[in-house]
Amino acid sequence: MVGSPHNGFNLGPASPMHFIGNWGIKDDDVPPVANLADDGSFDPNRASEPEGCFYATSEFVTQTWASILNCSEKVEFELGIHKHPSYCWKYSGGEGGSEVVGCNFTKMEHDCNKQFQREPMLDFMIAHPKPFATY
Repeated sequence: MVGSPHNGFNLGPASPMHFIGNWGIKDDDVPPVANLADDGSFDPNRASEPEGCFYATSEFVTQTWASILNCSEKVEFELGIHKHPSYCWKYSGGEGGSEVVGCNFTKMEHDCNKQFQREPMLDFMIAHPKPFATY
């Protein structure tokens, strides 16, 4: 996933699938963590950008998807990319073997085309191939 659903539209999947999301902690356009809104209100599942748009937080997105897919409890881990520290988590064992993964990169802003992001995303896609479609 690139970005986050607008607040109130984090509905999750309609059928089993895998999910990976990467967010930048320093992203002011689509902030991944809860913060105060312009009116001073706070919701732990909502992030507000400077122009007033509300988004679902990165952890709320993955938590919602994991809950719908009946995944196991959240497990935290570190990607181990030296110059690009991250806080990552995953939910496994969901319907159809689905897995939900999220990472907040501590030094990243609103940019999703960084070389260091590609390896974990490709590894995830290789480890979770799409089943053959039947027509």
